[in-house]
Amino acid sequence: MCDWQHRWYVESQQQVYHGRVGNVFTTAQIAESGVEFKGGQKKHFVPMMRPVQFKPCDQTIDPYTLGVLLGDGCLTGNTYRMNLSAAEREQMEVMI
Repeated sequence: MCDWQHRWYVESQQQVYHGRVGNVFTTAQIAESGVEFKGGQKKHFVPMMRPVQFKPCDQTIDPYTLGVLLGDGCLTGNTYRMNLSAAEREQMEVMI
């Protein structure tokens, strides 16, 4: 979800073809200029990003647990809360 002032880094097919850098436009600017040319070709696209490659390290929290916490939980100060379905609760109990 974004508002009219959200800034997007976008590229056009022409910029990619010529190896040029894209532009940053607000949602309002993109809407005002239209998203397609008359022939139906898209004016802009948000480029796909490559995955981040981190150096291997010891994990202090199990990756599944972290995913559940991020997806269904909340961290506040020194406390946490998770809203788990019965299946997720069962999976967490197996892991503990």
